[in-house]
Amino acid sequence: MKKIVLLFLSVIIIYSCGQNSDSNAIAALEEKLEASKDPKDAEALLAAYNEHLEDHPEDIMNARYLYRSASTMWRMNRFGTATEHLKRAISEYYSSDNTPKAAELLSETYDNKLDNHGAATSVRQAMLTAFPDYENMAKIQDKMKADTLDFNGRMVQMSRDMFNPTTGRINYRTANDFILNCELFTMVNPNGEANPGWLHRAAETARSIKNFDKAIELYKKIYNDYPDSDRAPQAMFLHGFTLDNDLASFEEAKVQYDAFLKKYPDNDFADDAQFLLDNLGKSEEELIRSFEKK
Repeated sequence: MKKIVLLFLSVIIIYSCGQNSDSNAIAALEEKLEASKDPKDAEALLAAYNEHLEDHPEDIMNARYLYRSASTMWRMNRFGTATEHLKRAISEYYSSDNTPKAAELLSETYDNKLDNHGAATSVRQAMLTAFPDYENMAKIQDKMKADTLDFNGRMVQMSRDMFNPTTGRINYRTANDFILNCELFTMVNPNGEANPGWLHRAAETARSIKNFDKAIELYKKIYNDYPDSDRAPQAMFLHGFTLDNDLASFEEAKVQYDAFLKKYPDNDFADDAQFLLDNLGKSEEELIRSFEKK
């Protein structure tokens, strides 16, 4: 027993030493870049951040490293990549005390660098609920116009603008904006009661523009992050249906339908799931013939 304890402690010590070594190396690179402003030093620092994130994914310091990485990318005019790092900092390390700061920089990036004022507003509106005591909240409120609709009103309006009333065609840019705004709002304020509904609407919008991978990503988020929501069973079913009907990934669809039926055997969609499972990969003609035989 003593040997096991000693072995366990030695592993912890080695792991901690590795983290400390990384942190010291990163600190040295940060100081070097601050003094030199050399793009090569910036690239070396970004590589060090990424290596630490890969080697120590559970380290709470990663929230700060992702923020600093995004700040470095700002100075290099890589604003799109900066937003991805900030979103990762918020979504993967939400409990960090650096999260409000990351959300603020995210809103500034959308507003001032990517000219997506709607996305910036969604982040700020989510922050009002999620971080009411944040030290910069007054400044954030000042950046929102007094006549701005709340998130619900803005998304309802965007839903209407998504379709051309004359042609009936969908506006792909507005559809993608709708998806992005729903993702940002629910990410920054993950405890919102309406979040499963917004994510469901975003997933259905993604399916309507044939972005099936995004739809599946959003369905998974609903039933993984909000398992007690009324939307969770439907999202799990629609994940399988998208694999089946839209992507013709029948083996993956089978796994998903089976998982759905095991978890929700009495759900309203259970009969549909069983029927689709029994007829995976069959053409319309084959289905008609099978009905005729019955």
